[in-house]
Amino acid sequence: CKLSGRALEVLSALPVTDSLDYDRVKAVILQAYELIPEAYRQKFRQAKKSAGQTHVEFAREISMLFDKWCSSTKIKTLSDLRELILLEDFKRKLPERLVTYLNEQKPIPVVNTPFDHVILDCVGPLPPSRTGKRFLLTLMCSATRFPEAIPLNSITTRSIIRALTHFFSIFGLPK
Repeated sequence: CKLSGRALEVLSALPVTDSLDYDRVKAVILQAYELIPEAYRQKFRQAKKSAGQTHVEFAREISMLFDKWCSSTKIKTLSDLRELILLEDFKRKLPERLVTYLNEQKPIPVVNTPFDHVILDCVGPLPPSRTGKRFLLTLMCSATRFPEAIPLNSITTRSIIRALTHFFSIFGLPK
């Protein structure tokens, strides 16, 4: 068997020890040829029963396409499936240019539990406050959008760790 194209590129990128393992080579090549989630979604949504196909065969085909769509988007729970279908319906109602833009963006994880994921930033220098603070450590809970701004004298590792320790002692550690 002689490999070419994408299969050859994938094989060439493998370490020598992996390239000698048939199961590893097979898995990597099959993964390289897997369709992206959007392609599976389109195949599932556009599937039509062909004239020579029985209804049972067609049902099996769309079931397989749906399963590949779900597995390529890492669907594990009913909640994940709900989110996938709602997102698809939402995108269907948007202008095509916006959908293309959204599809090209890195997905933002959905966080439902308060303070599981906290966004932070350092702001400054600002005009000094009455107490001489010129910087802010800003934090926001991704789930609740709860904001917190902690004034700092300086942005040093020590001052940020002190502020984060105080914040996390009140709200708990994020995951």
